[in-house]
Amino acid sequence: MVTIKTKKGITIISLVLTIIIISILATVAIYSNKSSKSIAPYNKMLADITVLEDKILVYYNKNHEIPITGNEILIEGESYYKIDLTKLDNLTLNYGIGEENDDYYLVNNNLEVYYLEGIEKLGKRFHTSN
Repeated sequence: MVTIKTKKGITIISLVLTIIIISILATVAIYSNKSSKSIAPYNKMLADITVLEDKILVYYNKNHEIPITGNEILIEGESYYKIDLTKLDNLTLNYGIGEENDDYYLVNNNLEVYYLEGIEKLGKRFHTSN
């Protein structure tokens, strides 16, 4: 009678392959987590801009004026105004609520909202209008 021995356990090759696969998955997970953290502030800023554009439009339709404070600010030959956030009801923002280092939102005559820090630091304007 012939007996067949069954081997139980794992081979070194399958163990090494499992470790390699787990390492690759961990690397991808860490990289995607870092990437999403760096994009999150911009997404919050864009969400703030959308909220501000909506609130400014409502304010403009009600009061026939743009809720601004201060004088005209010229950037690249275009006129902008600092938004007076106290005139807008029920407003919660992630950015632009401080007064230091020109960290605030601007609006132009077309009611397009821009984040001044974004204009200066990134060399382009962040706004939701096309």
